[in-house]
Amino acid sequence: MKILIADDDRVSLLLLQKLLEAESYEVVTASDGKDAWEKYKNSNVSIALLDWMMPEMDGIELCQQIRELESSENESYCYIIMVTAKTEAEDITKAMEVGADDFVSKPYDKQVLTSRIRAGRRIIEGREKLKQLSITDELTQLYNRRYLFGSLKLELSRSQRYRYCLSLAILDIDGFKAYNDTYGHLQGDELLKSFASIIKAETRESDIACRYGGDEFAIIMPETDAAQARKVVCRISLELENLNRAQKMATRAPLGLSAGIAQYPQDTADEEQLVFLADAALYQSKRLGKARTTLASEMESFPKVLSTN
Repeated sequence: MKILIADDDRVSLLLLQKLLEAESYEVVTASDGKDAWEKYKNSNVSIALLDWMMPEMDGIELCQQIRELESSENESYCYIIMVTAKTEAEDITKAMEVGADDFVSKPYDKQVLTSRIRAGRRIIEGREKLKQLSITDELTQLYNRRYLFGSLKLELSRSQRYRYCLSLAILDIDGFKAYNDTYGHLQGDELLKSFASIIKAETRESDIACRYGGDEFAIIMPETDAAQARKVVCRISLELENLNRAQKMATRAPLGLSAGIAQYPQDTADEEQLVFLADAALYQSKRLGKARTTLASEMESFPKVLSTN
């Protein structure tokens, strides 16, 4: 777990760094508030020990900025411990009101400080576990539909800010119902898990793969145009074919893959419309005989997009 220590007292900083590294934490240090802010944004910090009185930016302002960033960018929660010589009740109250989780007075007892850091670690790990459970599809271990829409909004915002494209692909396994009816739900579940593994193997770490519902899946592909996204879907389709051939039962319940792809901003700049167009392109693939990928821009009659009102 990574910990940020922000303190303008170099001796205190080095002593605390040595103490925490002995506890097997990865430590990032900063000698003033501005430096701490930059390192926080770029270091994936889980716990922060912030000195109240620092040049450039004090601990209170830094705590506020961390909480604002978490809220606006959907960043992971950082457990913040304010470290200061201030001991008045109003000081403790102020620190807690701006978002601090704990308060340690200087000079601090090493055992007390490390025990509070361990408590913070337990809280962070518990939050992460609950978060993962809430956004993960239990069967496939891909992200779930809820996470899809939250991530799409965030990724579109980033795409707009940095002016890069994004593609959304929605995939449907052709023949899955017949497969399920023939071999049973347990075998059908195994197929879905195998297909999810194919998607994981054929997508990048930056892509966001989700179970959209039933035998439908969705993939958000940042910095990827529709033509590039089609190549990814083609690779997934080929691997599904290989899986199908590897099963002795394949001739009785053949499988294929239909897909639809919509691109931001060429097709639309609205998140709901992007989903609508990818879905419409998928059903165009179904209507044209299945086992194919259709881009929203290729549809014979471009569907009327959803109203933004």
